[in-house]
Amino acid sequence: MKRAFGMMALAFAIFVLVGCGAGAGAGATPEETRTNMLAAIDSGDGAAFANCFKADEGAKEMIASMCRAGAVATRFLEKMETAYGKGAGADYAGTAEVTKELKQSLSNTTIKVDGDKATLTISGENDKILMVKIGGVWVVDEPAMATAPRGYKAQVAQADALTQSME
Repeated sequence: MKRAFGMMALAFAIFVLVGCGAGAGAGATPEETRTNMLAAIDSGDGAAFANCFKADEGAKEMIASMCRAGAVATRFLEKMETAYGKGAGADYAGTAEVTKELKQSLSNTTIKVDGDKATLTISGENDKILMVKIGGVWVVDEPAMATAPRGYKAQVAQADALTQSME
């Protein structure tokens, strides 16, 4: 399995669905940040999810948009399958599956803290999620997601339009 966060970014880009502020987001411990990330994924709180990353504002905007799209696609797929049976809403299954895998990966980690750095190791995998402590809070330090890619605004607009159409 590829790194969970890299996979999430890549999957959303392929499907073209695509500082810590008030509320949930980065926490005082790596465990709290992980818990807040899981809650943000479930609720679709993209801002809280994005605030758990060491990233520029463009990257945070894209991360937030992907989080919202994943949560809405998951709920939409569940409603479609409940109403019309398995396979209904299949166009959104990829996004929902990536979201499910991300949640499973985050839920099954062991955490090792070494000063202002932490490593979350995904159980049964060689994948690791790196975190750093900045300003008293712990954030994911994922270089692949730290800077918004060229053309990210179009991806954000597409993900937001898709999210709105499913809501």
